[in-house]
Amino acid sequence: GPSLPRRDRVEVREKYCRVMLILFKPWMTVDDLRGTFNTWSDAFEDFVDHCSPNKTFIMKNMQIFHECKDSRDD
Repeated sequence: GPSLPRRDRVEVREKYCRVMLILFKPWMTVDDLRGTFNTWSDAFEDFVDHCSPNKTFIMKNMQIFHECKDSRDD
């Protein structure tokens, strides 16, 4: 399947935020994910401010995967 988007790439920031919300925030409808925010980035930033440290740790580790691949390819 498709790979997880990177958080450090501006061109895929909205996609990254949407995917992280789908994976880590409990939801049943899209409105549960995005709430009243206008962008996925805003909804994600609010979520990160209130989510558990464990979820934040996992999201950071997902980014480290990309960084390790970059180092390997250099």
